[in-house]
Parts: sequence; C-alpha cells; structure tokens
Amino acid sequence: MMESRSYGQIQWRQGRLGLLMVNPHQQQFFLFAESLVMMLEKPEEYILVKRRDRKPEKAIAYHGGDIWGASENIAETCLISLFFGPLKDNLRYDQDSGELLNVIDTQKFSFPKTELAHFKASIDQMMKQKDTFSRLLLEAQTIPGPFTGF
Repeated sequence: MMESRSYGQIQWRQGRLGLLMVNPHQQQFFLFAESLVMMLEKPEEYILVKRRDRKPEKAIAYHGGDIWGASENIAETCLISLFFGPLKDNLRYDQDSGELLNVIDTQKFSFPKTELAHFKASIDQMMKQKDTFSRLLLEAQTIPGPFTGF
C-alpha cells in the first residue's frame, strides 16, 4: 500500500533552519523555516520560496528558476504546494484568476495539521534560542584556563 502522507525532519542547512520534506512520489524539498512559517501563517496565499538565479542554467542539485509555495488546510490535513517556474523567465501571477502562470512543475506535501503545528512550534523555539545555544555550545567546547604549561 502506497503511503499518502508526507514526512518531515527539522534540520540545519548552510546555517539556516528548515524542514526537509519527502512525499510518497519520491520527491524531496528543503523548505527554509522563514518560508514555512509564512506559509502556515498565511494559508492560501502565494509565498516566494526562492528567486530565479541570475544564471539558472548553472544551478546544480537544485531548481534554478523561481519557486513559490502555498499551504491549504483541508479538514485535518495541511497541503503544502510548491510551484516551479521556468529557468529563463519569472513566474507570473494572474490578478483576475488568482493563479500562477507558466508553472513548469508542482510538488505537493501533505501533513496532518497537528504535526505541522508541532514542527512550527519547534522551529519557532529553535530560532529564538539559536544565539544563546551557539554561545553555550562554544563555551561547552572550551577548556577553562589558566594555562601555565606554555
């Protein structure tokens, strides 16, 4: 039986906090915390996840074009949708229809709402504690002096 829900794991990437998401369609995406929080706080609004690279053809291991995201609450589920734009053009938004235009790919990640609320609460706490945690970790890795053996 194919799993219909997605799974996530809070991780640090390049010094930034985010959620690594995987779905049953063998897709994965690392969503930085700021974008995730904005999507959860403003459901059904498009949120810019990533701007198109200046030289998108040189992107390796990631999409070089625009990526926009949106969340949608459906019963007890939250659906996170990611919309990928072309490499050579920005994603465009149609004011009349409320739809994104020229989308070349879409990825969807479905989570129980309660689970995403827990992820968000953990991410919020980790972001608040980041500086103090880093300072205390550095102090924990320091051997107290005075040193007289030099």
